[in-house]
Amino acid sequence: MKLAYNLFATILLICALAVSSFGQLVPNNCDASGEVGPNLLANGGFELNAPGQVAAGGFENTGGWNFFGAGFNNYIENPPNPFSPCAPKDPAARGGSQLFKVFGQFNGGFNASGAFSNPINVIPGETYVASVWALSPSEIECPIDHIADGILAELHIEFLDAMGNLVEFTTSDQFDAAKATGGYRQLNTVAVAPEGAAQVQINLLFFQFNASQGGAVYFDDAFLGLKEDGTAGALTCNNDITVTVNGSCASDVTVDMFVEGNVNELYYDFSIANSVGTPVDINDLAPWIGTELTYTVHDLCSDNTCWGNITFEDKTPPTVECDCPVGGETGIGDYSEDCTLTCWELPLLKEKYWDRLRDN
Repeated sequence: MKLAYNLFATILLICALAVSSFGQLVPNNCDASGEVGPNLLANGGFELNAPGQVAAGGFENTGGWNFFGAGFNNYIENPPNPFSPCAPKDPAARGGSQLFKVFGQFNGGFNASGAFSNPINVIPGETYVASVWALSPSEIECPIDHIADGILAELHIEFLDAMGNLVEFTTSDQFDAAKATGGYRQLNTVAVAPEGAAQVQINLLFFQFNASQGGAVYFDDAFLGLKEDGTAGALTCNNDITVTVNGSCASDVTVDMFVEGNVNELYYDFSIANSVGTPVDINDLAPWIGTELTYTVHDLCSDNTCWGNITFEDKTPPTVECDCPVGGETGIGDYSEDCTLTCWELPLLKEKYWDRLRDN
């Protein structure tokens, strides 16, 4: 999948984790085709934390988590909470009875808050999978906690060296205002421990770019697991796929359109190109409507690939545009030569109605 790799996230991690080396952001990667093992986080659901404010001084290690931020914007919620700005409709925990709520500092410019897990020992070459469920209330449910445009949340897998310096990290898709519909969304990422890695942790991050951007994100059911070695299954692509674009000449293309059987999209990426290899932007398909294109799917875990053909079509009804006067004119002769029968029939009928209204 195409992820947005943000420079600000890289810079922020250096500050948030107080590391002395520069950590490199890398795409999702995988080197194991077996099952994912049990959760390595002892407190993925925040059930072992005391409800209320955490990191009152700006940083606090408790319950297997390291909370950081402005000192007043990290909370362990145990709903229902009569003091919640969303009460009596404050979000419920997805699992258990508690969840982690984080919001911005609301003073100054760009800032970040969140929590990262206590590090776990790793061996280079091992594959780790992480996930967390994120929620922001809809604007109707709770306008105060509904995140504004520009607020972002992410999940990272971070590898540290023996000195605790950040070596490398991957990131999930971003949770933004478009996903703030009041329901939980799962964020996922997968990574292979690089050379020099001694420990792994996950990081739940909340970014606020300026003080006017309000809202909160709720996290629950965090997971970090080791992906075991195993035999990769067959990778078979569908062929001759036809996809209809929307009114903006874009399409929500996903891996499961291309691959036969059930797939976990976390372990795959794909690309689309024309016959000479020019990449296709799936957010602007207008130049490619009706053109047979080639897609390629890559299994990150086994390094296998498959491909097929795809054609995008536009079924949006056409809009007739012509040079016709607007109402009040009489006779076909008043219309320009470019005004066809289809164009003047309706105005002419409307004109007769106007005439009748005037007569009455």
